[in-house]
Amino acid sequence: MNWLERVKSKHRKICPDCKLVNPVSAEECYCGYQFKIEVENESHSFLSKPSTMIFTILVLLMIGFILFSMVEGFILATCERLNLN
Repeated sequence: MNWLERVKSKHRKICPDCKLVNPVSAEECYCGYQFKIEVENESHSFLSKPSTMIFTILVLLMIGFILFSMVEGFILATCERLNLN
């Protein structure tokens, strides 16, 4: 397998006109060739929905509260053990 085949296997956007390797997110080559616009991948469209974003924020807040409560509990337990209260 030569270098071009390895690059083709890793990158999807190789310009057919100038053979320049472009990033996967490129919509246009430097030479002006327009790539076909691909369908938006499912994970990006799923995370961009407002209801999913709100749910994710709520879950992260709950996890943060649980972690904060655990740390606070460890600090209080340590203070009680050392009679610092």
